[in-house]
Amino acid sequence: MKRPVIALVIVLMLLPVGLLGCPLAETPLVADFVISIPECPSCAGVKFTDRSTGGVQPYSYDWDFGDAEHSSEREPTHYYRSGGDYAVTLTLTDRA
Repeated sequence: MKRPVIALVIVLMLLPVGLLGCPLAETPLVADFVISIPECPSCAGVKFTDRSTGGVQPYSYDWDFGDAEHSSEREPTHYYRSGGDYAVTLTLTDRA
């Protein structure tokens, strides 16, 4: 009598992962934000909300508020000392 042969087939679904099972960046890192300016910015501060996408989290943040002040918070509120036009820059770095 012949013995039956059983074949074991294992199908692996491989997802793009890096070391330690961390996802790899599939989309480019894009720094983006929106601002909320209250009626009295010097009273309540200007709120910066992060809308960045892509890359590999966690992100590190360097906000340059255009008045020689900086923040490393994700979503800071900044108080400007005087009115005017300010060029705000968000420099975003990911883990990749």
